[in-house]
Amino acid sequence: RSTQAILDASKNLIDNNQLRLISQIPGLSKHLIASGENLEFPHIEPSVKLFLNEFHEAVGVGTEIKQLISAGEKPNEIAVLYPLNKHAPPYRMHLRCWRCLLSFIAQQIF
Repeated sequence: RSTQAILDASKNLIDNNQLRLISQIPGLSKHLIASGENLEFPHIEPSVKLFLNEFHEAVGVGTEIKQLISAGEKPNEIAVLYPLNKHAPPYRMHLRCWRCLLSFIAQQIF
């Protein structure tokens, strides 16, 4: 369900974990390849940024969103993904301070 650029970036990060079986069993590989509709997406390199804490992350992401909107990006084309709903409050607080139009969609997968 991801583009090749996202799969490659994820693999580069995950490869740092020496506890994984692919690091311990010679010849074992887990190189994923995009398929289907994901081959049609333009190649956009994902960026990885490191922040001191959740507050600084929300400020950094909010700053980037504000820059994108100022550069003409449509707000409905911007998404912030986080693993659990409990990670949303810092983003909500920071983006509301900037009076950004926002919509938070909660989804639980069981």
